[in-house]
Amino acid sequence: MKPSAPPSVREGIRLWAPVALAAILVVAIAWPYVEPAPPNRVVIATSAEGSLYSQFAEKYARYFAQNGVELIIRHTHGGHENYDLLLGPKSDVDLAIVQGGTAPPVEQRKNLEAVCAISLEPLFVCYRHTLGAPELTKINDLAGKRLAIGKKGGGTRVVAEPLLNLHGILQSPGTVIVEESGPTAAAKLKSGEIDAAFFCTDVQTEYLLELLRAPEIRILNLANADVYTHKLDYVIPITLHAGAVDLKADIPDREVHTVAASTCIIARRHTHKAVIQLMVQAAHEAHDGMHPIADRNTFPSLQYCELPVGGDAQYYFNLKPSLLQRKLPFWMAQLLDRLLILIVPLLVVIIPMIRFAPMIYRWGVQRRIYRWYKRLRMLDERAMVSATPSQREIDRKEVEKLETEVAAVKVPLSYMEQLYQLRLHVAWVRDRLAGNGPVAEVAAAKA
Repeated sequence: MKPSAPPSVREGIRLWAPVALAAILVVAIAWPYVEPAPPNRVVIATSAEGSLYSQFAEKYARYFAQNGVELIIRHTHGGHENYDLLLGPKSDVDLAIVQGGTAPPVEQRKNLEAVCAISLEPLFVCYRHTLGAPELTKINDLAGKRLAIGKKGGGTRVVAEPLLNLHGILQSPGTVIVEESGPTAAAKLKSGEIDAAFFCTDVQTEYLLELLRAPEIRILNLANADVYTHKLDYVIPITLHAGAVDLKADIPDREVHTVAASTCIIARRHTHKAVIQLMVQAAHEAHDGMHPIADRNTFPSLQYCELPVGGDAQYYFNLKPSLLQRKLPFWMAQLLDRLLILIVPLLVVIIPMIRFAPMIYRWGVQRRIYRWYKRLRMLDERAMVSATPSQREIDRKEVEKLETEVAAVKVPLSYMEQLYQLRLHVAWVRDRLAGNGPVAEVAAAKA
């Protein structure tokens, strides 16, 4: 005896179609919340080639490369250009390293957010000191002198110019402003072409170290450093302890009060969260530990940023790389992370449906069988009473039609008993209508 045939394709569709439709509905609802795959190429704007910002970016690029993402370094002229690139609609720059004070007006930076602060850049006000002459003690002492305050748009200029304006130095008779910065300004100060120069840079900048080793160069102590922070929201007061710049040469040879601008990483507001995650991790990799003037492990930091820190940066800042990222390539870890948004709701919906699908299917099969039994009962009741030959013929054809429908149905083995019972009952009513059943025998005995 051959085994019963498996359920037909039609029956299988009836069984699993609701589950498939539910899965499609869940995917359709969850899909808008699934971010696209992270880019494999990211661009960061820094400053001049070989600068401190460029060196930072090279460290970040190595970390990105370890995770399969290319970080392209775009050399620029500084913070203002970096902001222009971030805000440019056709620009491909995703991230930028900027100095505090270079941000555009508030209404222009709504689509930008900070990732984290990575360093502090102290303001060094250096001046020429003649042996035996009194040392300068305040900004007011620079009135009427030749001052290098940096180029327009540069980081030094955005700190130096407001300070001089607060004291009215720029309007003082005889004051000469020289728009030079960096090594050029240091060389002019050393040669005596200018009287003082402003440098907002890292304490380990090579040209600054060389300048401060010259015996005729002094650092101006800004006694009003705390007051400046109430006037300029992008600077903070700091103290350079003796030897903080060069311990061997004892530079400075005393405590110096000054202000510092923070160095921050800025991103477009809608930068892919995986890029922000990598950037935060790269910043920790590069800046955790010692800092020339700040306390240990101060940087990277969510403080000191001129722009508000983005939500993704805050979320990832204190998170270590996940187990997936540690064990799998970054792209694969990101893929699985994104798929979780679909998998979790799918499991919540699909597992109960898979459990109840057979019960629903069983109810559907039984409902069909009951519907056939309803038709069969009506025909059977008519067979029990006298009926005209024409009516019996009509009922007989109806039973044959019903028998054909039932014979064509294929159901799983668990429903075969009910199906075969139905087929036997159909045959029984058919025989009664044909005059071969028990009713016919009873009628003949009465006759």
